[in-house]
Amino acid sequence: MGVGIGLKFGLIKSLLSAVQILQVVFLFFILVLMWVVYGFINTIIKKDGTGLKGSKVNKINIQYYKTSYAEFILGAFNDKLCMLDYRYRTKRESIDKRLCTALDAEFIEKDSDVLVQTRKELDEYLRGERKIFNISLLMLGSEFQRSVWEALLKIPYGKTATYLELSKIVGNVKAVRAVANANGANAISIIIPCHRVIGTNGRLTGYAGGLPLKKKLLELETI
Repeated sequence: MGVGIGLKFGLIKSLLSAVQILQVVFLFFILVLMWVVYGFINTIIKKDGTGLKGSKVNKINIQYYKTSYAEFILGAFNDKLCMLDYRYRTKRESIDKRLCTALDAEFIEKDSDVLVQTRKELDEYLRGERKIFNISLLMLGSEFQRSVWEALLKIPYGKTATYLELSKIVGNVKAVRAVANANGANAISIIIPCHRVIGTNGRLTGYAGGLPLKKKLLELETI
């Protein structure tokens, strides 16, 4: 009887060992399958050398462009210009973050038709040969900020407006400070002409590209 019980325990032990081995094999198979699927998906969505790790599917194409006036950073998304800004301006990091967050995207240094056209028209403007830009714009900001930028687009070439006048255009004469902040948050300089905004006393006020450049742009437009 003792031998029979021993045989039963031995059989049970063998069965348990076999089950454990099967469990390990099954787990290993699942891990291998997951790794294969991960690699397949990563290959499918990989664009411009990026994949799942630390990257986003949406891309903002950017180019750095140096002119005799300043060095710019240009950005385009879905055939629209979302950035024409000064590369070394203050608030560079916060503006870049705002654009990437709004589009759930990341920057990739790559050219596009929109950026080529922007450089061409920018050069023409800086040579005094262009007064109006023909670039599709993508303005990324709050509803109020966009209203201010739309108002800026109404300031004609060679003309200026004060922050107070701008606040009247957006329908809130008490929002002078907020208008000034929105002006400073503009990511599409020159085309959205925040350089044409001056103080109530006619003096030049802050500008992302610096006051000397602001003065130079205004002089360019009044030649």
